Amino acid sequence: MTEMSTKFDELLKVQGYPVFSKYGAYLKDAAITHAGHELDKYRHRMRLEGKNLDGRKIGTG
Repeated sequence: MTEMSTKFDELLKVQGYPVFSKYGAYLKDAAITHAGHELDKYRHRMRLEGKNLDGRKIGTG
């Protein structure tokens, strides 16, 4: 089974995909990048709407 896993990993490398043994780190990095972009979009929208990050209008308690 180990040999088959190794062969499959080699095939994935040739095709440019991350190998399963390192796939978790790849997904983590992609998720962090995506979350950062979404947070930036949310902050921008809140600024346009004149709101704090918690959704309240600026200047209200």
